[in-house]
Amino acid sequence: MMRIQRTSRQLRFKCAIACATVLLACGFFVALSSPAAAQQKQRFENWPAFEASAALKAYRSELAAGGGFTDRHRQLLVDDGLAQLMMDANRDRLASIRARLPAVLLGKITNAAAYGEASTAAVEALDQLARRAKGTVEGSVNACLLLGELQTQEGQLLAAATPVLCELTLDAAVTPAVRVAALVGIRGRVEAAGGGSTPEIKQAAVGLLPTVERLLQLDEPPAAATTVLIDWLQQRTLDLAVKLVPLAAADPQPLAAVGTAALTLLQNAGKPVNLRVRAAGLLARLVKADEATRAAEIVDLIEAVAVAAVVEDREALALIKLERSLSGLDSQAGGPPGMMAESMMIGPNGESLPAVPSLLPGPRCLQTSWRLGSLAEALAAIATALDDAGKPYEQRAGKLRDLGLAIYKDPGDKTVLAAADAVDPQPEASDTDAAANPAGMVKPPAPTGGRPPSEPRPNTPFSPFQIR
Repeated sequence: MMRIQRTSRQLRFKCAIACATVLLACGFFVALSSPAAAQQKQRFENWPAFEASAALKAYRSELAAGGGFTDRHRQLLVDDGLAQLMMDANRDRLASIRARLPAVLLGKITNAAAYGEASTAAVEALDQLARRAKGTVEGSVNACLLLGELQTQEGQLLAAATPVLCELTLDAAVTPAVRVAALVGIRGRVEAAGGGSTPEIKQAAVGLLPTVERLLQLDEPPAAATTVLIDWLQQRTLDLAVKLVPLAAADPQPLAAVGTAALTLLQNAGKPVNLRVRAAGLLARLVKADEATRAAEIVDLIEAVAVAAVVEDREALALIKLERSLSGLDSQAGGPPGMMAESMMIGPNGESLPAVPSLLPGPRCLQTSWRLGSLAEALAAIATALDDAGKPYEQRAGKLRDLGLAIYKDPGDKTVLAAADAVDPQPEASDTDAAANPAGMVKPPAPTGGRPPSEPRPNTPFSPFQIR
């Protein structure tokens, strides 16, 4: 009996040991399958350690001697070199590392086939780093910027990176900052096609038009960050499209599709004014001599954008005046009408306040100058395209140009409001209304039945300092 009990205890003990071993093994394999464990530990703790390593010296000397690009070289380039962009230890010097990486990893390669294989490996690795959800955003952005900066052995931008940049820019799942960096790389390809570039480079730039069209058609789920991103991407894309117009003369079909997308933006009154200004600039450069009807439609839209621009300024100025009135910073009963921002300010206790030359900020005024000047250029381009039929548009262009130039020379409320009155005239108020509303506020409605109000209404009914 004692022997049976002892044997039973031994079996239970062995079963417990076996179960514990199985659980430990399961935990070990789960850990191995996790993303953290799947990532290999970096061989080099930071960039200086990598750049001074014997492994990098061997890599460079072997490829400088004309050797082929092996798996061992690929591992060092991808896992040790480009991965430096994602390391926390290098976050304070990412720009300098990005500038050094091409020279360190590709600069010494003499074999053309090896250079091509190394470049392909770099493009694939940088694409993955740019898309990486885990890791620093700074690292992903610099990986994308480096992708756009990679060059061939002849010093031209690497063509293999172009489709990857286009995909990154259009991918809604990619971090917004990375999409911006990808468009920077596309811009570099458009700028490289200017001047005395080769026909091949120009044709490669024209090949970006389908991507330009898709960017102008972006319509992603509305969100604060997404709205700002799409607005930025589309404005910069319109700037690029203007530079592509003279390069695509031989094949106008892709440009026509881009023009249709730009017209949709120009017609959308809900889009930001700056975006519509740029859309007008592109469309004006696409007008042909025999498109008078289309030109007239675009001109009407341009003038509508000009009105929208000055209406924004009027509303902004009215809001500023209302806020100052509510805070007691406007002149109350102590000064004549109109002496508010341009000459003298009276505080709530009658004290003199420093004069404020303009309520509208200077940068906002200069933005209005740019808007009117850009729209003037668009009208002038249409007038040039239509020749004699475009003479009336020259006069309209001159009017907007003069208004924008006046604001540029003297940015302030006076010139901005003068432009607003010229572009979008308002009914003139009577002298009585002007005296009763020195801040330009809306006059209270008259009482019904023709009877006078029971008590006098204040000049500024919203002012906390008005004494009844």
